[in-house]
Amino acid sequence: MHNFALKTIIYTLACLRITKCLEMEKQTMSYSFMQSSLVRKNNKVAKIDGELILGGLFSLHRRHLDTECAKYTSPRNIMRVEAMLYAVEEINNDTSILPNITLGAEIRDDCYSSTVALEESLHFVLNAFGQRGKICTDPNNRPPPIMGVVGTVSSQIATTVASLLRLFQLPQISYGATTPDLSDRDEYEYFLRTVPSDVYQAKALLDIITQLGWSAVFLISSSGNYGEKIREEFVGLAANHNTSLCIVEELKLGAPKGLGGFTNLKLETQIGNFLGEVEKWESVRGVVLLTESSHTHLVLKTVKYKGIQHGRFHWLGIDSWGVGQPLGEVEDVASGAISIALHVPSPASLKKFYDHFRALKPGTNLRNPWFDPFWKECVNNTVSTNSSNACSDYESNGKKEWNDDDKVPYVFDSVYAFAHGLDALLRTTNASLNLSERLEKLSENGTDLLQYLKITNFTGKSGNVRFDCYGNGVRRYDIMSYVNRTYTKIAVWNEGNFTNFISRDWFEDRKKMINSSSHCGQECQNGEGRVIDQDDPSCCWHCEPCSSKEYVNSDSECQSCAVDERPNRNRTGCERLPEDGPTKWVIVLLTIWGCLGLISTAFVAFTMCKFYSTPLMMASGRELMLVLLAGIALSFLLGFALLGEPSTRRCVYQRFGSGVFLAVCYSAILVKTNRIARIFRGRHRPAFITRGPQLLITALLVSIQVGISLIASFFGTTSEVTELYEPDHLHMICRTSGMEYIISISYNVLLLLLCTVYAFLTRKLPANFNEAKLVGITMYTTCVQWICFIPLFYGTRPVYRTSVLLLNSCFNATVLLVGMFGQKVYVVWVRPEKNTRQASNPRGRNGSTTSASGQSIHMDDVANGNVPSEKGEECEALF
Repeated sequence: MHNFALKTIIYTLACLRITKCLEMEKQTMSYSFMQSSLVRKNNKVAKIDGELILGGLFSLHRRHLDTECAKYTSPRNIMRVEAMLYAVEEINNDTSILPNITLGAEIRDDCYSSTVALEESLHFVLNAFGQRGKICTDPNNRPPPIMGVVGTVSSQIATTVASLLRLFQLPQISYGATTPDLSDRDEYEYFLRTVPSDVYQAKALLDIITQLGWSAVFLISSSGNYGEKIREEFVGLAANHNTSLCIVEELKLGAPKGLGGFTNLKLETQIGNFLGEVEKWESVRGVVLLTESSHTHLVLKTVKYKGIQHGRFHWLGIDSWGVGQPLGEVEDVASGAISIALHVPSPASLKKFYDHFRALKPGTNLRNPWFDPFWKECVNNTVSTNSSNACSDYESNGKKEWNDDDKVPYVFDSVYAFAHGLDALLRTTNASLNLSERLEKLSENGTDLLQYLKITNFTGKSGNVRFDCYGNGVRRYDIMSYVNRTYTKIAVWNEGNFTNFISRDWFEDRKKMINSSSHCGQECQNGEGRVIDQDDPSCCWHCEPCSSKEYVNSDSECQSCAVDERPNRNRTGCERLPEDGPTKWVIVLLTIWGCLGLISTAFVAFTMCKFYSTPLMMASGRELMLVLLAGIALSFLLGFALLGEPSTRRCVYQRFGSGVFLAVCYSAILVKTNRIARIFRGRHRPAFITRGPQLLITALLVSIQVGISLIASFFGTTSEVTELYEPDHLHMICRTSGMEYIISISYNVLLLLLCTVYAFLTRKLPANFNEAKLVGITMYTTCVQWICFIPLFYGTRPVYRTSVLLLNSCFNATVLLVGMFGQKVYVVWVRPEKNTRQASNPRGRNGSTTSASGQSIHMDDVANGNVPSEKGEECEALF
């Protein structure tokens, strides 16, 4: 109903009240005995006269479609009415609250119907409208003001009433309405409640689940405002909860019968199908029931009917279960269940009231018009046909007695909250005014009273009483356990904390019980990761070992380490791969080989210097031999590039040296063999056979290799040092791939082939010119070496290429050193008698030979390039 329409109705009704007020002034009749035309037939009101009145709405009867409010709902509501009346009397007897002011009450029956509740609320609204509009000008005939309304217990009815009372700024405090909708301050600004909102049950449930150590649960909820609101909050909190709670399967039940929903048969089928689906998750035992009481009983009944083993499920219910769920035939199925109930204080705090209530007898309780009829129905059983449900709370274990009610302390707190708010508001009025004028100020509007109600803070029957910014009461629940057909309070959940444990270790002891856990995925061992099958919930997994390159991440899944990392010892993260250099035996071999090679090269150099002017050395072409010796020494030095961690400088030295140093050796040999071939094959004196041109040509050949390396490096990759990764370590190596290596090796192979060709062409020179034979043997051996090296270099793993390259360099230097210098060193040191011209010419006394043109060529001239063109000279044999 829109606000405008409501106000129009109220204004119309107010006109009727004006008429009645005028009649009262004329006839001086008391308002308390006046029967308004608005009152329904046979309507009853429980009243306490006072100067300030609190309205009350209680669901004493239940109204059906075609009948009046005839059937009692529960003895608990009779008890709640008495609680309000008793609280008003307590306040009136307490001089510290509202001194010199009598607080009154006007309690009406809403018949558990929103329509009836609106009709009854009109009495409160018209009173407030009349007070603020001063319709009755004579204060003596004006009825006492109704300052606020206590009630009602139903969330649906409270929502309807709150919308009406808000229009006339009349505060309302409920003792039982828990729907989250009423927390909306825009829609229900004047509504407060001493009980917490249902959404806080979701937080309490999650805290219980955390204490139990559950990580996965099944969820069953009822459709409708009650179940859906809590479900929405529970699912939202579970998604963000610290425990990462997983809802494996969920069932939403249809609306209860009578509300246009499913029949019990359909619901049982729905529940049965759900139980069949979840049976495969054997390790998930926790079931959260966000259901109406009828649905809760139906779930337990279906579990028993299907013969599911006792202990298969552990139940966790909300306040619809609480401590009042009638279990009957399903007690064995519910054994061990944990439920949430509205917090009930210790019996001592309400002992006086319960003693008073149990002492009430019919005929003496005149202020409560519903007490006598209810006594007749429940106690004397005068209406047996309708008494079974209404009187169920009156009987306990077959014994007729009044059971305590969990809403009673909150009825007390609601009344006391109004009293404290009115007391605080009264103290702000002008003390110089008389009492009637001060009371008139209080009734002018409800906004001021609302502000004081919001900041009310006192210790009530349920504990500390205050309202949060949404008008909700303190978040406080009792945690109950159902064992041996008895509900036992195990703890109190108070605003996120558990207090008042029956046993401090109750949850720990519960977790130690057999099959008390509730999880979907098994606990994975060290080095194992979770694997979730397709279509399974995210919390249901099986474990598989991670590979050697994987670790277990924070989500307990196997995740690959980076290429330069490996899993740590605990498989909880990655660590950088340890660096591993070349094989130790390769380093030792190259070091020893290089040292021996350099020593040998130094000895050969010393020998050449010592015997520099002897015939043997002069005949070998000393300058080119020294260049060759320098290239050999540099090649031996190249092996030391493996010592130490690879760096740009070392790698540049290795890359240039492996090409340039060999080019120095092969260029010197090529120039040497080319000169010999041209001298013995030419008819005329060849050009460029003297020392200067020969050295220049050698330098040009070497410079080509230097240029190739520079150009290839410029267009190649910029990094000289690269990393190669093994499963358990990495290698920092110099780059051995790229175009420069291919071109460099190709150029050296070309020089080698040319040297070999010239060695082959000079193989038939005079027998006493043995220099050509030595060159030939050396080149043939080197060719075999390269035939082995090239496939080995490109066929091996990159991590070993550097070692192969440097071993090839040392082997090549050794072959050249032994082949080109070994026999010369032997002759000059061991057979010095052969280092003479006479000993060097065993075949010709004249020491000459004949070229292809018939000229006589002296061997010193051959060696030094001074060959005459026209006349023959003596030729000295080399050996």
